[in-house]
Amino acid sequence: MRGALTIARMTVLEARRNKITWSLLFFCLVLVFNSFLFQEVTIAAHDRILRDVGLAAIGLFGLLLSVFLGVSVVSREVERRTVYILLTKPIGRADYLLGKLLGVWLTLILSLGMMFVAFLLESVLYRAPIDAVVFQCFWLMLMEFLLIASFSILASTFTSSAMSAFMSIGLYLIGHLSTDLQFFASKSDSEVTRTAGALLYYLLPNLERLNLKTPASLMATVPASQVIGATGYAALYVAAFFALAVALFRRRDMK
Repeated sequence: MRGALTIARMTVLEARRNKITWSLLFFCLVLVFNSFLFQEVTIAAHDRILRDVGLAAIGLFGLLLSVFLGVSVVSREVERRTVYILLTKPIGRADYLLGKLLGVWLTLILSLGMMFVAFLLESVLYRAPIDAVVFQCFWLMLMEFLLIASFSILASTFTSSAMSAFMSIGLYLIGHLSTDLQFFASKSDSEVTRTAGALLYYLLPNLERLNLKTPASLMATVPASQVIGATGYAALYVAAFFALAVALFRRRDMK
C-alpha cells in the first residue's frame, strides 16, 4: 500500500506541473466567474442562469480533466518506457494502477473543488440562493468524473492515449443517452440492433442517474436516498473498471 501512495503522490505532482491541466482549470474559473455576463442578455431569472452556466462550466471542464488525466497516466509512461523502471521496484502492477487511480482522483477532487468554491463565491456575490440540491448535484458530478477517469485508466492499459480518449468520451455520450438508445433499438426490426441496444443499456453505466443539473437549476428537492443510491451505483462501476484494468494490465507483456 505504501508503494501505491507513493505513486499517487507522484501522479498528483506531475499533474500539478502540467500546463494543460492548469490551463483547463484557469479557463473554467474564468468562465465561472464571468457567468454573470449572461445575466445581461437574458430575461430569465438571474440566479437560475448563474447556476446553469456555473454548473455547465464545471461539467465541461471536469469531463476534459477526467479524460485527459485518466488516459495519460499509464499510456504515456508505457510510451516513454518509464513504467519499466517503476515495475522493477518492489511494487506490484495492482499497486501501481491503484496509485495512479488515487493520484488522478485526488487531482480531480482538488481541481473540481476549486471550481465549485469559485461557483459558490460567485453565487454569494450576486446573492443567488444556494440550496442543498446544488451540493448534491456537485457531489454526483464528482462521482461521474471519478467513474469516467477510472474507465480512462482502464482503456489506457490496453490501447493508445488517443483511442483511450475516444473511448472515454464515447462512454460519456452513450452513458447519457443509454435510455434513449435502448428505446429506439427496441423498436428496430433487426434482432442484432435490439440485442446491441440491450447490451449497451445493461452493461454500460447510465450516467443520467448521476445528473442533477435540472433539479439544481430549478432548486427542486432531491431525496437523500436517491443521491446515496446513485453514489453506490457509481462506486460499483468504479470497482468493476479497476478490477478489469488490473486483470488486463497483469496480462500485458512489458518486455
